[in-house]
Amino acid sequence: MEKVDLSLRKSGLPMLIPEELSHYPVLLNEVKESFEGVSGWVVDCTVGRGGHFLKLLESHDSLIGFDVDMESVLHIKNELLKVVDWEVRLPLENFYFHLVNLKKNKEIYLVNKNFIYMKEVLDNLQINYIGGLLVDLGISMYQLKDSGRGFSFNKIKDHLDMRTDLVNPITASDLLNGLSIRELETLFRSLAEVTNAKVAAKSIVEYRKSKKIETVEDLLKALKALKKRPGQKLHPATKIFMALRIAVNNEHINLKNFLNDTLSFIMKGAVLDVIVFHSLEEKTVHNFVNTNGLVSRKLIPTKEEVEKNVSSRSGILYIIQKYYEN
Repeated sequence: MEKVDLSLRKSGLPMLIPEELSHYPVLLNEVKESFEGVSGWVVDCTVGRGGHFLKLLESHDSLIGFDVDMESVLHIKNELLKVVDWEVRLPLENFYFHLVNLKKNKEIYLVNKNFIYMKEVLDNLQINYIGGLLVDLGISMYQLKDSGRGFSFNKIKDHLDMRTDLVNPITASDLLNGLSIRELETLFRSLAEVTNAKVAAKSIVEYRKSKKIETVEDLLKALKALKKRPGQKLHPATKIFMALRIAVNNEHINLKNFLNDTLSFIMKGAVLDVIVFHSLEEKTVHNFVNTNGLVSRKLIPTKEEVEKNVSSRSGILYIIQKYYEN
């Protein structure tokens, strides 16, 4: 996918988890158990609305949370400050919050940055030992339902933005209106394994001759040629939306770079948890594990979890560690 020009040629605190979000964190208990016995700092690279992060805070004293969305960072900070004994220290920079709970001897950094900057931030904080790292690659329910950025094809009036980081200048609408048939086909096929990628690309280019594709509704109209096959569970547009989100946010490249940055911590004994949701992410994780002589365990949601939270059905947790010989 790197060959596609995406520049478009442009100049102890369970009460902290909100009740309505408590079932959203995927494989929550499995993540917590994987970090049992881990000492030192634990890093949650995608805090979202805090499901995993606040659960880990029950059993760990030193946490760092990353999120590109400042609203998520502020949400976690505000939830913590509702509890007695938490206080905010002066931020080191305008995208850091430093919180401490002296009574419970707990310390937190919340960082409004993409997890690809993890190593840089840890260096700035002079933290060189990490006990556990978590990255949940799923999109949050907030982004799907309430962000207004076009992540879901159920929100037909939303603008096709799809940026998780609004500093990024490229939107999904830019891609749809600026890439050629060949580029769109490559994007869909390589990032989401869309089987009818060529049909989708042609339909989009044909539609935009008469109207710019700006909203979710526009894209769905452009994709009318994609018919749901008998027995097909997914909406025909599902993988198109996924491919666009991955491309806009450079998720495929960011994951590769991030995994490489975790290697030094893993080799010092850290546990890395990665929750993936599609085959491209799986392949990237497999390649990282095999290339670097690591070991991994693979866990999937229980039947009970899927019944409570259907969005967890495609989640897979990889628990990655250094290989130790007997």
